Order: sequence, then structure tokens, then C-alpha cells
Amino acid sequence: MKLKVILLFYFFISLVLASYLSDLQKQRSFFDGICLLVKQNFYQQDEHLKSWYRDCKNLSQDTGFIFDTRDFVEKINDQLSTLEVSHLELYLPENNLRLWKGKGLYTGILARFVDGQLIVFELNESSDAKDKGIAKGDLIVSIDGQSKVTPWIAETQGGKYQILRRSSKTEKARSFQVYIEPKEVSLDLSIKIKKISEEKVYIKIPSFIRSYFQKEDWHKLASQLLSFKEIWIDLRGNSGGSLLAALRGVSPFFCNPTPVGFLEKPSVKNDRSAEFRDEVDELKQLDSMNHVSQIILKTFSDYPCVKAKRINILVDYGTSSAAEFFAYVLSKRQGVQVKGQSTAGSVVMASWYKVPFKRKILSLSIPESIYRDENNKELEGVGVIPGEFLFYDYDQAIEGRDSWLNGLE
Repeated sequence: MKLKVILLFYFFISLVLASYLSDLQKQRSFFDGICLLVKQNFYQQDEHLKSWYRDCKNLSQDTGFIFDTRDFVEKINDQLSTLEVSHLELYLPENNLRLWKGKGLYTGILARFVDGQLIVFELNESSDAKDKGIAKGDLIVSIDGQSKVTPWIAETQGGKYQILRRSSKTEKARSFQVYIEPKEVSLDLSIKIKKISEEKVYIKIPSFIRSYFQKEDWHKLASQLLSFKEIWIDLRGNSGGSLLAALRGVSPFFCNPTPVGFLEKPSVKNDRSAEFRDEVDELKQLDSMNHVSQIILKTFSDYPCVKAKRINILVDYGTSSAAEFFAYVLSKRQGVQVKGQSTAGSVVMASWYKVPFKRKILSLSIPESIYRDENNKELEGVGVIPGEFLFYDYDQAIEGRDSWLNGLE
């Protein structure tokens, strides 16, 4: 009887060990496959990439089994980050949905640092934060006792929030605690237009996701801007989206097709070029251009001609990718001024690859071309530098007001 028990025990252990070794090999093969995919498609084929690939392969084979998929993805992303370029990242399905659809678990808080203090600037109307009584101007002191809170943590992390509320600089601050739970929220990323006066209009563009820049829809929205002499375009927090959307977005402000730079693929060794067109299927168009070394970018025709004499563009560190491209291109137009803070400097063109892992479909973003303007200037790692730097006014922020919009009054 004891012998049977011992044999069963060792049989069970062998099954567990075999399963562990099988899962370990699958993880290592997946990691190695990510390394290879980057090596084959990364825009800069040079010695640095070769060295990185060797390190990536070695790490993929030396990494022990990681039980949690999130931790495994984070391990891979740590290695991808050593190439020090934007848009090179592996995404879980839920993160991909958040990026392209604005859907995910959120507290509903959009906060910004003002004089070193994290202050609530906006609230999602259907969020738990709104339901729990959080208001614009509230100062977030800590979450679960941790004082190192970033805007992203405040937007996504639940817990016990220590809040300081003071509606004016002369009023005594009131401190209170509230437990906020992130819940499924669909962010409103639609374009919003607000008429300030007969001559002035404010337009908020939260994203350059393609669905918000369908040709007919953007044509109608751009037509609403025709009568105004001064336009304020708010790109703060706009993390980008589609190149086609950004080109459509900027086209009405140039009236005629205008060269605005090109996408260069250093890895393609030929002199062939093609012009990016205003087509519905952007991905198929880019796929058809895989074998050209340069994609020429021009603004599109067939849009309303917006002739506003003054255009102010608001940007910050959260303005990234296609939003940076939009701001930079439009800044070349006469009468345009960029205001705010320097942007992210994440201006490369990435392709997306679906990579199955276990029972999930992950997405890998790989930069395959880099944007350069007509003078061969790159924005990657540099970003858009404002002509006028702005800083938030603390007293106005705690009153729930946005001092960057004072010029609208």
C-alpha cells in the first residue's frame, strides 16, 4: 500500500513537472518570437538592433516561468523599452481596447499636477468618482496611504482616496476620505465644438481614432468653423491614433493640397516612393506601400477651407503621436501659435501584429517608419515645442477652473 502511494505521488509530481516544463517552453518560444518579429520589422536596421536582438534572445531563454500573464507581458515590455523608441509595446486585450476604443476600468478622474499638487480637472459623468462626490478642484493627497500618485494612477486605480477640498484660497481646506472603485467606463472621445462668441470658437479633440474622423462627418464639423476668425484647438491628453485621421483633421486649415513631410523607412533599401491618399482603408493602403522607402504626405483636397486668421493650439506632455503630427503641421500655417507644454516626442509610424498567447490575442506595436518634415527634421524624441509656455494657476485650479482657457474669455 505504501509503495502504491509513493508511486502515485511521484507520478503526480512528474505530471506537474512536465506541465511546468511545457508551459516554460511555450513562454520562452513566445518571447523569442517577439524578439524575432521586432528584428524583422523594426524601422532602423543597424548594429544596435542586432545587439538588442542577441540580448533579447538570451533573455527569452534565461527567463524562468512567470505565472501571471500581466507580469510576463511586463517582462517583455521591459526588454522592448531598451530600444528607446516610442510605439514599441506589447498590449494585453484590455489595454488594446482602452487604447483604441476608450473602454476600460476607470475611476473617472482626470487630474493634472499644479505646483506639485495633483488636482482634479475633469470627471466622467458615469464614473464612481462622480457618484462618490469628487469635484473639480479637489486635491488628491494619497491613495491607500501612498502619496506618490500620478494622473494615470488616479485615473485607473481604486482605493481609499484622501481628498483635500478648498473652493477658494481664503477658505479653510476640508479633508475627507472616500473609497473609489474603478468600473467599466466608455470614455467620450468625440470631437466637441463650443461657440464662444461670433468670432471665436473652441474645439476639443481628445483623440485621432479613425471612427471620429470619417470623411463625411469631419467635412460637416469643419464646415462649422468657417465663419470664425479665431479658433482654439485643445489637444491636451490626446495620445494620437490614426495618421489618416490626423491628415484629414489638418486639411481644412490649408485649403489646397500642401506637402507636410514624409514617412521614411530606412530598412527599405530602394528609391521608390508613394503618396498617401485619402482612402477609407488606411491599413490596406499602408500595407500596399511595404516595399517603398518613402511615403509622401500632403494635406487632402475636398474639405471646407477654414480661413481663420488666428489659431491657438493647446498641447501638453500627454499630446502624443498623431496629435503631435497634427499640431506640428498646423503650426507651419500663418497665424497659428502652439501654447502649453512640450509634447511627448512619440512620432513614429507603427504597424500592429496580432500575436496569440494561451487563450488571448495580444497586440504588438512595432515602429516601421519615422516622420520627417520637408526639411528632414524628426519629431521622435523631440516633440513639439510651444511658442508660448503655459502653467496652471493654482488658485484657479482649486476653484475648478482651467487657467489655460483664460484666453477664451
